[in-house]
Amino acid sequence: MKLQKRSFLLLEILIALTLLSFLLSCLFNAMAQGIKVEVTIGESRKTLLARQHLQTRLQDLFLSIAPTNLPPIYTQVFPQEKKESLMIHFDNGIDPNPSFSGPILGRIYLDEEHNLALALWPIGKENKNKPWRKEILLKGVSQFQFQFLGQKQKKEDESINANLAWHKLWPKNRLEVPAMIRLSLYQNNVELQFAFFLTTAEPLITYFEEGYQS
Repeated sequence: MKLQKRSFLLLEILIALTLLSFLLSCLFNAMAQGIKVEVTIGESRKTLLARQHLQTRLQDLFLSIAPTNLPPIYTQVFPQEKKESLMIHFDNGIDPNPSFSGPILGRIYLDEEHNLALALWPIGKENKNKPWRKEILLKGVSQFQFQFLGQKQKKEDESINANLAWHKLWPKNRLEVPAMIRLSLYQNNVELQFAFFLTTAEPLITYFEEGYQS
């Protein structure tokens, strides 16, 4: 009789241990899934913040174009590079380094590590050893393309009306500022598009009244 009771007690313990192991397995699996979701959310948040930083940084930069006698914005191909860089003279405001305060020269380009980068140089120092800075605007970029909205110049321009067109290049001798800039790029094989408005004296809309253009 005692042996039978002990057999039932051992069976109950085994059943309890089996149920406990099953519950613990479910619990640990749920915890693992929760950790994976948190990691995914963290990576997504980091990616969105990086893209937001790019949008904000470039919009501030384009709105700070410095009124100098130098070309305000233009595209340029550097030696050993196949892609045009975007050059811009803008007001950097007050910087801890006086050399980078006020009007400076910026260059937006794709570096060797596939980062969309911003290089900065002081204006007015022509020596070869003048200081410069580099900012990472966005990582993991395979290619990028700027487009500029300005006055139509050629028939083959991507026109939006009789006067305005999109241009893939903005030459150095074109001293006006585009009204709008579009940026298309691929980050980790995902296409992204950004738009930036600039302060320009050129009107976006042309009005006609009684046969006269104004």
